[in-house]
Amino acid sequence: MLSHQHEQDSTRSIPGLLCCLVLAAAVAGCANTPKKGGIPWWPQGPGDTSEGVRPTAIVAVPTGTDGATLPSTQASNPHALAVHYGDLLFVSGQIADDHTSRAIVGNDIQAQVRTAMDNISRILESHGLTMSNVLSVNLYLQDLDELPKADEVYASYFHRGLPARSVMRVSGLPNDSQVEISVIAGR
Repeated sequence: MLSHQHEQDSTRSIPGLLCCLVLAAAVAGCANTPKKGGIPWWPQGPGDTSEGVRPTAIVAVPTGTDGATLPSTQASNPHALAVHYGDLLFVSGQIADDHTSRAIVGNDIQAQVRTAMDNISRILESHGLTMSNVLSVNLYLQDLDELPKADEVYASYFHRGLPARSVMRVSGLPNDSQVEISVIAGR
């Protein structure tokens, strides 16, 4: 009789144990749960919710510092110039083109890096940010031997220290630009 009673007590504790495990999993998952929606026990990482992402049509046509409106991405360029996600601004790759004529500026790497960085700076300013807000940079070059020359110009844009950076060699860029630069900036 005692062994039968012991078996009943152990089977009663299994549902209680399962309830505790589910509750613990739900509590542990809540740290990553978005403010709205989502399932508490299912990990909610970046990209699982559109909260905080502004439509690209709003951010795709910023105004330049000289008062000129940058060309619409809808007509001439099929991507957004920048997209917000929370406190981050993802700036699309900028080549060495004039923001009004879209013609490549400069024949040497230094002039092209300067133009691309000026384009990035203009986009950041249109969103209330500066180069000091840049956290990460992707630098695409057709010729890696030009990196030391590119670095001379690149470093002059960052007065508080350089952000994290990746450099990649590519076989071609739009409009035969020698360089393309994309950044992630934060508030």
